[in-house]
Amino acid sequence: MLIGIPEDAENREVNSDSYDLSKGILGVILYNPTDRDGAEEEANILESSLRSHASHVIREAWSTQCELALSISKSLNSDISGYSALLVCISAHGTAGNLCGKDGSVVAINDILFQFTRRLPAEMPLVGN
Repeated sequence: MLIGIPEDAENREVNSDSYDLSKGILGVILYNPTDRDGAEEEANILESSLRSHASHVIREAWSTQCELALSISKSLNSDISGYSALLVCISAHGTAGNLCGKDGSVVAINDILFQFTRRLPAEMPLVGN
């Protein structure tokens, strides 16, 4: 499923067979350490796994809607165009299509992903699952 599609998505080629990853992968982990016991350990495992595949990994903790927005903003300060791919992992509880913060805030996953996809370089293909 492709979520948060940027305006020029229809003009981008999507090829599920292979991708040029010669410029490397930027991995972003957004996790909520207050979500549950073991959340920090899960983020450590995820980061370790990503580091074996990604050229650079950004890890940002959040627990409220405001902190999530700041975490996304910080991770987007990286030059995405310097990479062949962007891999975003979000770890949190929520409801269908939403994430929940410890302050009771609800954030739509589409809104989060749109913040990333709107910054993708035009030559970077869009891939969903």
